[in-house]
Amino acid sequence: MPFNKPIFARLHNDWHFLLLIIFFITHGYAEHTKMIPLGELALLFAILLTLGILLFWISKAILKDRRKAALFVTFLLAVFLFFGAFQDFLGSYHTTSFLAQLRVFFPLSVASIIIVFIILKKSYYKFQKLNIFLNALLALYIIVDIGVICFKLLSPTETSDKELAAYGLNATPCDTCRHPSIYFILLDEYSGSNALKDYFNYDNSSFEEYLRSEGFRVNQNTNSNYFYTVFSMASMLNMDYIPDLGQQSEENHFGYRRGSTLLADNVAIKFLQRQGYIIHNYSYFRLPGQPVEFKSDFLPTSLDLITNKTMYSRVANNLMRYLTRIFSFESLKKSQDEFQIRTNEAMIERVTKESAGASNAAAPEFTYMHLLMPHHPFAFDSLGNRITPLWQRKNLTKKEADDAYLQYLVYTNNRMRSLISGLKRDTKGQAVIILMSDHGFRRMPGHIDWGYNSLNAVYLPAKNYNEWYDGMSNVNQFRALFNTLFNQRLPMLKDSLVK
Repeated sequence: MPFNKPIFARLHNDWHFLLLIIFFITHGYAEHTKMIPLGELALLFAILLTLGILLFWISKAILKDRRKAALFVTFLLAVFLFFGAFQDFLGSYHTTSFLAQLRVFFPLSVASIIIVFIILKKSYYKFQKLNIFLNALLALYIIVDIGVICFKLLSPTETSDKELAAYGLNATPCDTCRHPSIYFILLDEYSGSNALKDYFNYDNSSFEEYLRSEGFRVNQNTNSNYFYTVFSMASMLNMDYIPDLGQQSEENHFGYRRGSTLLADNVAIKFLQRQGYIIHNYSYFRLPGQPVEFKSDFLPTSLDLITNKTMYSRVANNLMRYLTRIFSFESLKKSQDEFQIRTNEAMIERVTKESAGASNAAAPEFTYMHLLMPHHPFAFDSLGNRITPLWQRKNLTKKEADDAYLQYLVYTNNRMRSLISGLKRDTKGQAVIILMSDHGFRRMPGHIDWGYNSLNAVYLPAKNYNEWYDGMSNVNQFRALFNTLFNQRLPMLKDSLVK
């Protein structure tokens, strides 16, 4: 069998770690075909290839064995590249979700790498069958992924009608609808007028009157359905409550994973894409086919669709927040504060710049801008002056912290006046503008319900606000929007606070 001998001989080669890198690239592109420029994909491949070869030669020098070095690098890269996939798998089950917490899963991953290294170092086994198995398995995976890529390149990639119909949506693009551009501005932790009046004794009517003068409907007595951002946004963009969530807490790792997964695959964005909208994701969350734009990574943002599950991405995105909670290093806290402040400003600048050319856009646009305003850090007072960070103040009182939040809220109002006036001017008043919050101020001891009280204001060019009502909650926001803009017939859900 002369034809098979060369193939069988190649299966003995010690280059399966290179096949793993190729599989990582092909599998990532198979999941996000047409969404990542090939040039950027080639950049990622070059980086990983260089890293893999470097690790191989270092491991070979230490282990004194080519095959052991290859096996170790394959395991190391598998842990590094598919870190998030393993973490999400564990987090998808109640019984194993505690293992998926970064503070648990990261040390376990590092420990597994060390253990495998020690085993390989001390073992006298030749690992021939394992070598053949890895080469054959990875080659098969790559062939399957190439087939998937070819199929997707030659076929439409639209969301299926059945998937949207499951949410009660008519997937057929509306030919008679106007399809205006939509600006969805989310102010994180912005309290509604009831909580501001009752807890802070602050009257926010002047800002609400400004919104009304600009043609907004300002809904009264509105609430978020959830107390935490990831749950609130997942529910809002899927237009439904989250099933089997469990306790609403930052320690509920299972719930957090479920919320993040629902956000990354939410139906509202898929429906808008089906209606022909270009999506701009200026938030901290991955959306369907939309990477996180604002991050500290040096790689192009589109590659985040593939790299978001690597160990580097998961650890880098959470390490700063985790360290600032554990240690009181001022440099870490300052760095985190400055990153959030810069990101807020960059988002506003990007949206302002893009709105200036909105009238020339080839297709309607949906822009989601998630601002950490008036969320901590409370960076500015009402006049726009930088304040001393709360963590630098000695003997900080609750009243001082509350006052800093309120001052930042007034500053936020002023920024929104400028932004909204500019958006209306640039779009000639023909774009939809939604201004709302994910929840209210949460640090009100003894008044947890006030933490749900939220801002909800909507501007529609046609002023047809029949679907909106006082007492509305966030879960119904996109139901009302799609009914109004695209002739959908979605019923309103019961407005409830999930506790």
